Amino acid sequence: MDENELNLRAAIFMYLDGHASQDIAAFNPLHNADDCLRLLIAGSFSLRHVEGEIIAESIAGEQSELISDGNLLAAARSAATKLAAGMVPDEDIVRYKAMNGA
Repeated sequence: MDENELNLRAAIFMYLDGHASQDIAAFNPLHNADDCLRLLIAGSFSLRHVEGEIIAESIAGEQSELISDGNLLAAARSAATKLAAGMVPDEDIVRYKAMNGA
């Protein structure tokens, strides 16, 4: 999954959870700390740092991300975004893309 698909899936996760307050196409938790914080709160995600990786967790599961070049925050944003993206059924992505001509 590329960055655009991850961001889209995370945005749809927020929308389905009733927390979308901005344009889905503009939501970018991979690169925007404020969007990532909104995602963490909406998903009730927690983060932990364990032996060179960040682990994002929720009741539904967890996602780990290796810390690359010492960039802890980028790893945290990536883990949280991937966790949310993985919770969105493919059918919802197909439906969104059909409705929005994507």
